[in-house]
Amino acid sequence: MDKEKASESSADEPNFLVARFRQWYQNLPPYTTVSLTRFYIPLAGAVGYCALSVNVFVPQLLQRVIPLGSYGAGSLLLLSSHLGVGFYMFYRRHMSVLMPYQRTMYSMYSSVLFNLGSFLLWAFARNVVPRNGVIRSCFAVSGSVTMLNLGMEYLDHVDSEFRL
Repeated sequence: MDKEKASESSADEPNFLVARFRQWYQNLPPYTTVSLTRFYIPLAGAVGYCALSVNVFVPQLLQRVIPLGSYGAGSLLLLSSHLGVGFYMFYRRHMSVLMPYQRTMYSMYSSVLFNLGSFLLWAFARNVVPRNGVIRSCFAVSGSVTMLNLGMEYLDHVDSEFRL
């Protein structure tokens, strides 16, 4: 009898991942110009950054998914990553006291440092990671998520030390 109730309750409950995704989706900010520049473009940049790391480690995978030629897809992902990091930096609290042109220049500089520094790290790591596509993809995604989290934690620390 208890087994029947357990199977019925598990059939009635939605999948945990589906429930988490629905909760995340419902908490997204509404589409406005402000949310586009402060949330959605940086989010798209983070996704592009992760896909770019996979492209560095397993280039043939992305060429199958996005048929834009050997450099087209990578350039598109790099542009997405640059825009995402740049917009994310532009709206940080410690940048708010600067003139708009200074914020723009510092944001662009930070974006280039972050993205091209990551490229350099990936180029070195690519020679160390085994040549298995699955292992390389997992390493690329986990490494890029780690780099994004480290960057966010660092900027949160800088913002916490900054007093308006």
